[in-house]
Amino acid sequence: MPIRKLAADDRVDEIVNAVETMIVRSHTLAFGMNQVAAEIASSRALIYVYFEGVPQIIDELCRRHLAALADRLGRAGDHDDVSTRASGLGRQYLGYLLDHGPALHYILRDGDGHGSLEQSRVLLRTLIRTVVGEASARLQIQLREAMILVELLMAIPDSLAQQLRNGRISLAVAHETCDRLITDLVADLRVVR
Repeated sequence: MPIRKLAADDRVDEIVNAVETMIVRSHTLAFGMNQVAAEIASSRALIYVYFEGVPQIIDELCRRHLAALADRLGRAGDHDDVSTRASGLGRQYLGYLLDHGPALHYILRDGDGHGSLEQSRVLLRTLIRTVVGEASARLQIQLREAMILVELLMAIPDSLAQQLRNGRISLAVAHETCDRLITDLVADLRVVR
């Protein structure tokens, strides 16, 4: 099989993008180097030049997604009102999901059983600690309660992104629904305290 000449960075991108395509298409991380090689019409040996194995490719993909997510969340702006801040974070997370698809969800869901995600775990923990810590401080709730709240809030953009991808709702409806549900959830939590 003839090998196309690419610069090292371009080849790494090709491999990582191929794995992302495979994850989104199959909704799983259950594939090996043979399938990755077939996806990019190359040999396994060429992939091994850049990665030790599939877990390292997935780790690189996860790191890229977490960096993009952190960038999006950073665009939410800082607002004194916790509901406005939470709504802004929700919209940015929805935007991330629309721009990048569900690959990160599948990686985080199945990553433990597939091998090492060491570098990604550090980034993920940092991102989660930041958001959970902010929720805990602003709402004056315990960290475990803030973690549950963040997981509940993440489910809203997750569901809306899926409905948008399936053509069931418009972007305007997704934004309005995201804002309303997140604002109501945060407001209800403040009352219950």
